[in-house]
Amino acid sequence: MSSPPVPPPPPPPPPPPPLPPGIAVANTARPEIPTPSRPTTSNTIPTRAIAPNAAPTAVQALDPAASGDIASLSQSLRDRQRHQRPGMVSRALDRLAKSKDTPPWLISMIIHIALLLILAAFPLVQVLKEGISLTAHFDRGTEEVTMLDADFGLEENAELEVSEQSPTEAVMPSELESLEETELTTDMKLDEIAVERGFAGRSGSLKKALLGAYGGTGETEDAVALGLAWLKKNQRNGGNWSLKGPFKSGAANEDIPAATSMALLAFLGAGNTHKSGEYADVVDKGIRYLVSRQSDDGFLAAGSPPRQKMYSHAQATIALCELYGLTRDPYLEEPAKKAVQFCIEAQSARGGWRYEPREDQDVSVTGWYVMALMSARMAGIPIDSEVFFKIGRFLDTVQREDGALYTYQDYDVYPSISMTAEGLLCREYLGWEKDRKELHIGAEALLDHPISWDDKDRSVYYWYYATQVLHHIGGDKWRRWNETMRVALPGGQSKAGPEAGSWDPAGDAYGSPGGRLYTTCLCIYCLEVYYRHMPLYGFERK
Repeated sequence: MSSPPVPPPPPPPPPPPPLPPGIAVANTARPEIPTPSRPTTSNTIPTRAIAPNAAPTAVQALDPAASGDIASLSQSLRDRQRHQRPGMVSRALDRLAKSKDTPPWLISMIIHIALLLILAAFPLVQVLKEGISLTAHFDRGTEEVTMLDADFGLEENAELEVSEQSPTEAVMPSELESLEETELTTDMKLDEIAVERGFAGRSGSLKKALLGAYGGTGETEDAVALGLAWLKKNQRNGGNWSLKGPFKSGAANEDIPAATSMALLAFLGAGNTHKSGEYADVVDKGIRYLVSRQSDDGFLAAGSPPRQKMYSHAQATIALCELYGLTRDPYLEEPAKKAVQFCIEAQSARGGWRYEPREDQDVSVTGWYVMALMSARMAGIPIDSEVFFKIGRFLDTVQREDGALYTYQDYDVYPSISMTAEGLLCREYLGWEKDRKELHIGAEALLDHPISWDDKDRSVYYWYYATQVLHHIGGDKWRRWNETMRVALPGGQSKAGPEAGSWDPAGDAYGSPGGRLYTTCLCIYCLEVYYRHMPLYGFERK
């Protein structure tokens, strides 16, 4: 949707802080960054370089240039980064040192060893027939016991009951019968299975299990349902959506490809496709609109403003790949592959993406392309590992504190909280392990900026990325974030009147350029996080 910020021409030292997504300014020259040597890689992406479903959706922060208030927004964002900077790392390190979470490497090791022993003891066919059940208990001393229960089986129509009142264990129910489609080997890790079946949590008993395991509630699901009803009401006759209206508080600029892609992603995240679900007709009209606008080279956003078109293409690619992965509809296969090929060819020499193909890179645009490529892999579309290696190399140039924090572009000095969230999510997808110190330092920095409607610098763009990062990490960090999110987001939703089901963009950092549809879609993505992505680092209870 929106173009991310591009800092103004380089002022005298020190360099200006990065402008978060949403502000487009002229490109600025920067010193050449040496390219590190690349280790030999195969055509197979390392573990979690194909993380679970990308979906959440993609929503770009819109370019506010047309609103005529760049100067004030720019100064506001700079002030925000200045007051975030002091103590960000020290506070994160202090909180990390006090954490009593069970070491993730211990949980991972026990589960993986148990699974390998079981698979080694029985023929694979017999294992798939009879199922595998693993239960691990970890004593935290005076704290509650953490339990993980994983049940793999191929029994038909199995149901899982998850009580909202009691601390039930998280389960991977037999709805994962679709694992028979995965090339399961004795050296495959549980998180690799999650990657291969990244879209599996969006429906059935597995969706119910994930909701219970990760702290979703009736209120979060009601908010999603109300939000989807609002989106349906605002779909146009041609199948597309608009950023500008007919609802109140529309965007300053129009971007129909972005609006249509974002709305579709909200429906897909809740398990709807063009073939099934309550909103099958809505999805069918929307995806046909997108495909009908695709260029011969695969580009899906010819109708977007210049500095938003690359965002819009990435978002449309995610929608196409998700829907193809969920349905395997031959109608979508070629359009999805062409869209993905455009993404690959548009990657810059340094490994990222920005406003024009192959010309530049920033974290904001790049994050959407990481999601698009991960969605492609989850849909079974092959991507050469070199593409992902180059992304990692670009992230190395914008990281601070050894990768715990991130700037908008390589020449920026001060990290941004929104770019830190987006950069960390990319790192998770590209293979960072759960016990990596920098990941937890960065996560604590995110927890210093929880969801709050009273925050004068609030940004649903940031909430969207931080929610995903912390959901994948799980444990106490996710519980702390989710305890606020699952109350604050439903509480901020309009519940009556013509805009019931939407979220008012007033007061959001990118509310004016993004408008009500942008804000609403991102809030829905956050509330779908419980089941939209299969968790990267394993399963746990609430």
